[in-house]
Amino acid sequence: MTQAVSYANGATVHFDKVDHMNFEAGNAFIAGQDFGAGQDFGDLMDFSGGAMNFGTGNDFTKIQNFDEAGAFSGERTLPARTSSTNEWFDVFTDLGITQINGTDHTNLIYANYTTNEIIFADFSAVNAGQQYNDILFTDNNNNQKIDCISAGACELADMLQNVTYANGATVHFDYNVPMDFGAGNIFMPGQSFGPGQPFGEVMDFSKGAMIFDKGTQFNVIQDFAEAGAFSQALSLPERTIQTKEWYDVFSDVGITSVTGYDKATESVVQSYATNEIIYADFSAVTAGSDWNDILFTDSNGNGIIDCTSPTSCELADMTQAVSYASGTTMTFDYVIPQNFSSQDMLYQAGQPFGPGQDFGFPMDFSKGGMNFGNANDFTAIQAFDEAGTFSNTTAIPALDARTLQL
Repeated sequence: MTQAVSYANGATVHFDKVDHMNFEAGNAFIAGQDFGAGQDFGDLMDFSGGAMNFGTGNDFTKIQNFDEAGAFSGERTLPARTSSTNEWFDVFTDLGITQINGTDHTNLIYANYTTNEIIFADFSAVNAGQQYNDILFTDNNNNQKIDCISAGACELADMLQNVTYANGATVHFDYNVPMDFGAGNIFMPGQSFGPGQPFGEVMDFSKGAMIFDKGTQFNVIQDFAEAGAFSQALSLPERTIQTKEWYDVFSDVGITSVTGYDKATESVVQSYATNEIIYADFSAVTAGSDWNDILFTDSNGNGIIDCTSPTSCELADMTQAVSYASGTTMTFDYVIPQNFSSQDMLYQAGQPFGPGQDFGFPMDFSKGGMNFGNANDFTAIQAFDEAGTFSNTTAIPALDARTLQL
């Protein structure tokens, strides 16, 4: 076992061998379909029928369309609105409609909106207010369509912010049915997930950058820093003469190249990517910087870090000269960041993020303290003060002057 176990009296154990199915491209499944542990999907499937229940360790060796189940409105073109509103009735009036029928992902077959679910009501652009809106839908007449005949009789909850928009802006009303992923599901780099997708188990995102959409819910801590190429820890002898040259460090170790491996097993060779940052970090230094974000240029295209002389080294020089004690270790890691491509993604307290991870949209860090790596790049303003316990605001009644301190 990879981890030592203990168990109570009466616990049970089973040993199952699941024979996998061979699915060709385009196989279509009914909502609620279960798949056995370890099932692989080597072709593009049709999961548009609804939520699928994927087993433990399912291996998606081809990118899938996990966001095509649900009901979709298509893009609706708006006229200019200069008077701000948070009422969907006003938007429907601008569109000249009182009802929206949903269609499937092909926009050809009618599909039903589901009551008490979130509709992703998003504008292509706004002049004021919020572009992306996660809106509760209540199907008061059970016709599975979105009806909005007045401000007081609209089946969509009001927007949180008043909006205005320019002529030609578009809006859509999408209900995305999320998938149910079992623990250890493996995905290809570039795999996208639909808005609101929950992850209730630990996934395997080690193959590369995934594309997560708005409202994604990470309900357990994930390893977002497992994709890339990672060196084994290299042990160094003492260096008393400071240097900025990686060739000197390589010479101290007695090597001229570094090979990258996968993070989990440190046994599967992975390529370092040219023109990317390598996190070349020492466990400690007696002078200089122990953390170094270094540009790697793969001059010969072999995917490993070659450094045969000071002038033939594929790593840029350090910005500070270093020295170190005997027994110091160092690593050369290339970490592929994840693509958090929209807003309001929810993370659990203690979630770590890899070095260099960027955040281009407001995230939801309200669950607790997050552990950010070095060189994380926040290119959108975040609410870092939303985790904790807060009292209600209480009005203090007018009091006579108090002279006696309590």
